[in-house]
Amino acid sequence: MNSTANPEVEMSNRVASLMGTTLTGADVHRFLLDAADILGTESFAVYGPDLFFRWRVGERVVEIEPDYRPLRDEYELTVNSYNPAYPIDTDEFQSFKWGESEDYPYLWTVELGREPVSDWGPGGLRR
Repeated sequence: MNSTANPEVEMSNRVASLMGTTLTGADVHRFLLDAADILGTESFAVYGPDLFFRWRVGERVVEIEPDYRPLRDEYELTVNSYNPAYPIDTDEFQSFKWGESEDYPYLWTVELGREPVSDWGPGGLRR
């Protein structure tokens, strides 16, 4: 499949091209800005405290997680894409709904696009 026609393939190709590269914070920032150009900003959210970003692209979700490795003083990037039905709409929703508040003391979401990535989350259950 042509990567220009499929943003998931384009993101996979871009992260694969970084294998073996030492990434700085500036490199990760540039990658995320490029991802926003490719994936759009219609449906986009940031999650924490373990920082990660999600874009809804059609019926699928693309998730990017930057991770700082202090012992090596470098960053890693993980890019996943999937159907959100089980991991988000079922597993995460049930964990959030039935979990105790002490299990999620600092869980947060910031929806940045015009359309939400999911219809539930910290700050109010919207189901």
